[in-house]
Amino acid sequence: MAAPVLVSPRKYIAPRGQNCG
Repeated sequence: MAAPVLVSPRKYIAPRGQNCG
């Protein structure tokens, strides 16, 4: 899931925490 993280890292890192958690 590199695409979503690049688009909204703060939105995906906070709720998901899978990529950059």
